[in-house]
Amino acid sequence: MTTVARFLTTAELAERTGKSADFWARLCKAGTLPAVKLGNDWRVSAVVFEQFMSGGQGQSAVARPGRKTARQRRRSATG
Repeated sequence: MTTVARFLTTAELAERTGKSADFWARLCKAGTLPAVKLGNDWRVSAVVFEQFMSGGQGQSAVARPGRKTARQRRRSATG
């Protein structure tokens, strides 16, 4: 019997976590969250997403409060 992998869209990730779909798309584009792009949307394996949220792939970006964004790091370096 063949197992079919379930893939989640960024909108589905947003519904599950309360973060925006744009937030998840940025993580996918940056390679922080392994995903594939189909058309205009990113798809993330449900298994990979669960591992990511539990900290199984490094530590979850969502679970790290207080982390500075790239924009904040640039501003603090110049000012």
